[in-house]
Amino acid sequence: MPNLRNECSLIFSDGKSSKFWTLVVEGTSHTTTFGRLGTAGRTHTKNFPSEDLALTAYHRLCLEKLRKGYVEAVPGSATETAAAATEST
Repeated sequence: MPNLRNECSLIFSDGKSSKFWTLVVEGTSHTTTFGRLGTAGRTHTKNFPSEDLALTAYHRLCLEKLRKGYVEAVPGSATETAAAATEST
C-alpha cells in the first residue's frame, strides 16, 4: 500500500520483463518515473488544479499498479537507485 510520504515505489518482474514505477506527489503535481530495472527510466510530471485532485490521482494510480501485479520496492533496490539517478539530473 502507498506510504504516508506520498511516494509509491513499485517493481514488476515476470519471466519476460523487470520494470519499476515510482510516483511522487508534490503539492498540486505528481511525477512518475518508470522503465526497465537498471535504467534511469523516463519521467513525466502532471499538474492538477488542487492538492486533493493530485492525491486522488496518486492513490488511484498506485492501487491500479498493485492490482496489475506490481509489488512495493525494497529501499536500496534498483528502483530506488534509478529514482535517485533521475532526481540528480
